Amino acid sequence: MVSSIMADKNKEDNDIVPAPKLIEVVFQNCRGRVDHWVEPYLRITIERLNRTEKSYLKCLFMQLIADALYYNAALTLSILQKLGVASEFFHLWFHLLGQVKKSGLRANFKREHEKKVCCLGLISLLALPTYQLPGEALGRVFRATLDLLISYKDQVAEAAKEEEAEDDDDMDGFQTDDEDENGNGFDKGLFTSVITPNRCKKLRH
Repeated sequence: MVSSIMADKNKEDNDIVPAPKLIEVVFQNCRGRVDHWVEPYLRITIERLNRTEKSYLKCLFMQLIADALYYNAALTLSILQKLGVASEFFHLWFHLLGQVKKSGLRANFKREHEKKVCCLGLISLLALPTYQLPGEALGRVFRATLDLLISYKDQVAEAAKEEEAEDDDDMDGFQTDDEDENGNGFDKGLFTSVITPNRCKKLRH
């Protein structure tokens, strides 16, 4: 079903967004168990990537391929080379990673999740034998990975500051309400909570 949606030329780009996201989930959670699906998924992804003009969809397809690299870098790279698109893929990926707005902010892969996916794909390449990854490409992978990690670290730190500021505001509100009624403030520690998300079940083929 996913393949038919991705390959359907009559579907608009916006209509196929759930399909690559589902493939991403498969690659992230089924490592070593869906090798036979890697080439078909990469093939339809490349075909769709070549047709789209929208930047956000190009980035989504690049993330999918980054997930494939994380799933199995050697297998994915060999398939990209077999399809004759390895050089074009890396050229486009590094181009999108390097694009910035006039403000100097990153133009693509702006969310934390997007940065993490790209980092995982790039880092997976570093484990390949040297003959599979030429020196020039290795240097670009290192630089792109370092830039992403720095950007990710700064983004996480900024989000933590904003969350802390919001928590402080909430605490001030609680204390004010309590002081109005009883003249005493609550202990901030009483309002500290830890949210632990349920682990998603892995997809089974």
